Amino acid sequence: LNNDGYPDIFVSNDSYERDFLYINQKNGTFKDELEERIGHTSFSSMGADLGDINNDGFQEIFSTDMLPGDDYRLKTLGAFDNIDLYNSKVKAGFYHQYMMNCLQLNNGRGQFSDIANYSGVAGTDWSWGALMFDADNDGYNDIYVCNGINKDVTNLDFMDFFANDVVQGMVKTGEKESLDKVLEKIPVNAMLNKAYRNLGNLRFADQGEDWGFTDKSFSNGAAYGDLDNDGDLDLVINNENQPAFIYRNKSRDQNQHHYVGFQLKGTPKNTFAIGSRVVVFADTQVLSRELFPSRGFQSSVDYKMIIGLGARTTIDSMHIIWPDRTVSSFRSPAVDTVYGFTQGQPATSQSSSSRVHPSDSANDVANNSANVVINASVNDSTTARR
Repeated sequence: LNNDGYPDIFVSNDSYERDFLYINQKNGTFKDELEERIGHTSFSSMGADLGDINNDGFQEIFSTDMLPGDDYRLKTLGAFDNIDLYNSKVKAGFYHQYMMNCLQLNNGRGQFSDIANYSGVAGTDWSWGALMFDADNDGYNDIYVCNGINKDVTNLDFMDFFANDVVQGMVKTGEKESLDKVLEKIPVNAMLNKAYRNLGNLRFADQGEDWGFTDKSFSNGAAYGDLDNDGDLDLVINNENQPAFIYRNKSRDQNQHHYVGFQLKGTPKNTFAIGSRVVVFADTQVLSRELFPSRGFQSSVDYKMIIGLGARTTIDSMHIIWPDRTVSSFRSPAVDTVYGFTQGQPATSQSSSSRVHPSDSANDVANNSANVVINASVNDSTTARR
């Protein structure tokens, strides 16, 4: 998070326990520095993701909470803490927490400012998994949020019913109320998941329904990956008591934005090269992605990295920073191509071959005639497919 070449750790915690930001001390240990770097956090951080939203090379932090996005649900669900309770929690060491999503803008060197309200992503209702990825391949990371809980347990009408009718009935009769009967009284409201398009100026526009996310559900986990190898990222959504959703991304068919992709192979102890960072220089933009597949809420995304380029048809250079902090650099790679690279092996920027050699002494960088390169090393074969 502070771009010193050593991975840091952000931990999101639900309800009273505060979040943690562990900064790598470069000696095998970490130090929690959240209070020195972040002014406040979400109260119930149920999901989180990291991604660069303004292409400055620094990762932002997005955490989800339960703030409703409309006035009706805001007034019918549980109330906020009063100021006395809030202050008592701060004094008890729970830090400054608010029931809202937080989008922590990285100001450089690992210092953050929450801009969720300014950006338009503070309230998405009862939210779980969050993903920051470039949904439309325009070169800017967008935001996807999973929503819904099967029972609105914080519904104020239900809480009043339980506190009065149910409890007083048990006191009066001396008999316990059937749990099944109580559960039947809790309102059930499936929710729309949210998708926000990055406008490139630290603001986001709600594009969920325009992008086809019109199915109400009780969603929690989400993962992205280029399932059909067409150069944009598709979505798989996990739902509670419902079939999973699979959304095919059609942005490449509609906007003709370009991309570049990477399939990395690391050392025998880290075969997927987890912890690598890819930096692409295209015109005035610096596009960076980090390979940490565990994201959002109990989810893991594709190991293949896709970086959207927008209308750009050329790339100046690209750099792979491997987990051991060695760097592989390449000039003028072709767009609309997925490249395979192996840590510790040399590569050439000009080659007549579009193949990837997972066990040979060199990686070939495809020329402009290659559309897609796929590393076929799942069975230790040196055969490559185009």
